[in-house]
Amino acid sequence: MFIVYIIFLLFCILISNSKTEQKNIVLALACIVLSFGIGYRGLYWPDTAGYKLFFEQYTNNLGNYSISDKPMGYSEKGFYFLGVIVKTFTDDYQIYFLFIGALSMFFLYKDLKKYSIYPLIGLCAYLSRFFMNRNLVQIRAGLAYLIIIWGIKYVHEKKMWHYIILVALCSLIHYSAWIALPLYFICNWIHIDKKIILLGLGLAFIIGGYFQNPISSYIIDNASDLNVTTYTQGNYITGAKGLGNPMIYFQCFLLLAYTFLEKRLAPITQYYYVIRDGYFYSTLILICFCSFTALSGRTSSIFATLEFAIIPSLVYMFEKKERSAALILMGIALVVIMYMYMPEHIKWSL
Repeated sequence: MFIVYIIFLLFCILISNSKTEQKNIVLALACIVLSFGIGYRGLYWPDTAGYKLFFEQYTNNLGNYSISDKPMGYSEKGFYFLGVIVKTFTDDYQIYFLFIGALSMFFLYKDLKKYSIYPLIGLCAYLSRFFMNRNLVQIRAGLAYLIIIWGIKYVHEKKMWHYIILVALCSLIHYSAWIALPLYFICNWIHIDKKIILLGLGLAFIIGGYFQNPISSYIIDNASDLNVTTYTQGNYITGAKGLGNPMIYFQCFLLLAYTFLEKRLAPITQYYYVIRDGYFYSTLILICFCSFTALSGRTSSIFATLEFAIIPSLVYMFEKKERSAALILMGIALVVIMYMYMPEHIKWSL
């Protein structure tokens, strides 16, 4: 699996200067292959056996579906209804996973084409950090987050109700989608510049370093009301790295690089400010809640997804003569990240 990723990454780097039509075909084919990979993955992936059971034993079809149906294993009725649609035609759990995977990859394809200068490089960035945990494990969040990213165009266009309705619909797939709602007001009500970003990061590190005890106590005491009980127990706390989490500094580096290249990137990137502010919001969450593993990682990852737009943009800023070297360095970084996130039992398997 790890070798396959390296080969695909090298292929994407080699064809980065090919015609757009050819790269779009490769992107579409890659998303189709990934859809089947999601659909026919092994049951050893976390949560997969649970979703299989919930679909086979506790999901109705349209013939006996009721709005009062209560999903088993999760609470979001929108995601349950997707299962109901599939169950109407088949009881095959792999078709169910394929359907969810195809929906997710459709929105990933749309997102990459809309926001990324190099969509194939953006795909490699997404695969290295997000694909396995989201689309093979956290499949509700994986689908909801990709739809939200598709909808940030409404933030840019100042279509508030379009965006609010989209977030509300995505919350029916995964409740954490509500975290995306403040982005509209951050982008359109607050003037964010370099100074605000530097100040915000500084304050976030102070909060993450010196105010974790009161923050942790409040979250744990109110975990039930906040619907985060699972993420405030056991290894979700003991496994937290705090400010020692390397992803904090990785995100800070990307954010600052993207921010300080504003004058060059903004004129050629239609959604530059929404992407930058969304990633800033993500980084603040990651730092402030660093004493929790899933709570900081999952909530911040909605807009951390925008790395698939940020990383290719940073590569594009190099002169043509230097761009090949930049692509290689980026490739090495993505391979290291992929290695960190890939489970041991599949690293060297196909």
